[in-house]
Amino acid sequence: MSDGWSADVERVAKHAHDFDTHAQRATRIANALRDALDATGAPWGSDEVGSSFDATHRSAADSALALFTGLGDTLGRMGARLADAAKTYQATDDAGADDVGRIARRVDQA
Repeated sequence: MSDGWSADVERVAKHAHDFDTHAQRATRIANALRDALDATGAPWGSDEVGSSFDATHRSAADSALALFTGLGDTLGRMGARLADAAKTYQATDDAGADDVGRIARRVDQA
């Protein structure tokens, strides 16, 4: 065909399903991390220095953990979107090929 856009749709569809495995693993790791952190309590202590550290860094630490915890869901959605994109690409390509074939047959009949 041309040097234009192309995609290995079968490969994209195949590897899109790998994201489910990655999502499950990320969720397990995030849950284990959260459990370990919850079991540790305040690792920097409860004295004045520890309290100061907590006041300065707790919000950022909680935000980072929340992002890490949400990674599994994000990976799952990403895989689903890749699978949908592969299906849409293939359907559009097939429809385009059908249209070109139909036009070619009309030209041949004319």
